[in-house]
Amino acid sequence: MKYGARIHIAARSGRHNILYARARAIAEKTGAFIVQYGINIMDYRDVLLQAVARQVENIPDQIDDLIMVCGSGITSTGVMVGLKQYGKRVRRVHLVATAPDRQTFIHGNLQQYGADRDFIYHSLFSQPGFSYERPVQASFGGIAFHPHYEAKMMQWLKGSGITGGKVLIWITGAEPGTAKQK
Repeated sequence: MKYGARIHIAARSGRHNILYARARAIAEKTGAFIVQYGINIMDYRDVLLQAVARQVENIPDQIDDLIMVCGSGITSTGVMVGLKQYGKRVRRVHLVATAPDRQTFIHGNLQQYGADRDFIYHSLFSQPGFSYERPVQASFGGIAFHPHYEAKMMQWLKGSGITGGKVLIWITGAEPGTAKQK
């Protein structure tokens, strides 16, 4: 299966209501699907979660520790739905949270897919001195991680005590502006 996207600058404003109104007008003319940003799982649960879940097909069948950053909980929910769908055996799922507690939200969505499972929730957000807005720099293998998400997760990982075994780190995004345009 091949995926693709066309990016269309629809508005000079980054406000959601303006962007959405312009995108909706384009979608009505072209039949395009609008991928909204933010926590929009209620209207498009299957589309969002299944798009992520399908990516899990490509990971190893057995993993000791799966480590993911957790903001809204949509990606981590989709990954765990995929673990169930593809029969992946993961001993421990670690969610490293950079946002308010999403555990109830995640379990509720997993239950709807028959995929509820235990996970270990590491809340950076609730730690004294944590600031979402304060960026952290981290990279590995030439990938500069997103300074508000994956870089903070990698900083946590260094002090986590997780060593050895089969560890998979789920990377959702790199640092904005670091990818070369073709």
